Amino acid sequence: MIAGMRSVALLLLAACSNGGGVQISVRENGTGATKVHLYLGTGQQIDDVPIFLDDKTPLGTTYASRDPGGDADIAQVTDGAANYFFPPAGDSLTIPLAIAIGFDDAGTVVGAGKLEYVGVPDSGYLSYDLVLAASNSVEAWDETGRTPSLQSKCVQLGDKMVVSAHDEDCDGFLDGDARECDPHTWFHQLVRPSPDQWTCARIRTDLTPAGCYAGGMSVCRDGMGTVSDPEGSQDGLCPARSNYCGPLADCPFLNRDTAAVTAPAYFRCKVPVDNGKVCATTFALPSGAEPCTNVRARTDQQSFQNVLVINGLGDPEIFDVRRDNACDISLKTDGGGQAIASGTDDMTRDPATAIIVADTAPNVGFIVPVHFELGGGGCQSEPVACTWVNPSGGSIQTMSRDAICDPTSH
Repeated sequence: MIAGMRSVALLLLAACSNGGGVQISVRENGTGATKVHLYLGTGQQIDDVPIFLDDKTPLGTTYASRDPGGDADIAQVTDGAANYFFPPAGDSLTIPLAIAIGFDDAGTVVGAGKLEYVGVPDSGYLSYDLVLAASNSVEAWDETGRTPSLQSKCVQLGDKMVVSAHDEDCDGFLDGDARECDPHTWFHQLVRPSPDQWTCARIRTDLTPAGCYAGGMSVCRDGMGTVSDPEGSQDGLCPARSNYCGPLADCPFLNRDTAAVTAPAYFRCKVPVDNGKVCATTFALPSGAEPCTNVRARTDQQSFQNVLVINGLGDPEIFDVRRDNACDISLKTDGGGQAIASGTDDMTRDPATAIIVADTAPNVGFIVPVHFELGGGGCQSEPVACTWVNPSGGSIQTMSRDAICDPTSH
């Protein structure tokens, strides 16, 4: 920790009198900067955790917690540089990340730069130059808004961020606060229900694509906590929708209706059987038309995961749910289980039906039911194609969100 032991270093003599430390000279470099805010990330650098200012595009995936004394790290540019001196806090330390933002007299961002892994010795003296340059990849924000200002508490440059400790999205709500629904999404954004939170579904023809959108009866919004009607719906029909949609015909099915659903749209996978045993089989859905980052499945007996247990064919059959980067989805079983006498063509809610969910973007994707039935005829060459069934018409030639959610338009 270096809070409380910082000062603007105008003379190198200041370093000598302190017996050691580090000077960071932020060079204006022709950007027109007259003031600088230097953000020190003194906490542990965290990798591969995205932070969002909206629910679509992450700012970056690497951040360090801002030094608690960082509010004081604003300096005037003098003779082309803003100079900072940081003595050690007892033992030597390393500052994982330092980001400097330069502002002109009008308060406009005119330059930015960063240093990584700045050593602060407990004896001796080190000096670093941080050179500002024009940049279009700067964000600075806090609970007061997203417009960068000299007083903004959090900053992003490229894929690196310095953020507040215990408030990584910098919306003023600490981790663990009931009003902080998602610690990595800046407030004022609707945090939509995740697949494991779905309890209902409804048809939405006003969205693109039109489809049956899964959701819940309440959702958590940063700064507000749990709200029951975030979209202003007055009919009480699944007001807290997700950004995952399935075929229009499937809404009674996806709504977890307990009544039989005899004719929704779905993929039919006929499981080959040989001498009363399920064959080892890899089923293939149509090729993906857009990339997807994750695929998982559930039944009424299990939550979403990458392994699917189907109990409606006889002995339980375990299927691995797989995909490649192009969203080519496959379902693989090693077979060997004892098969029941015959399958069923009836799409009721039975243990041979699963729901596949694919993410095509963060918190966005499609839902499609898959029904397994015994096909007989002995083991077959792999992969075995699953066929699309849709009484409302339409076909699925390639897997995409548009094609799945509104198949009658294709």
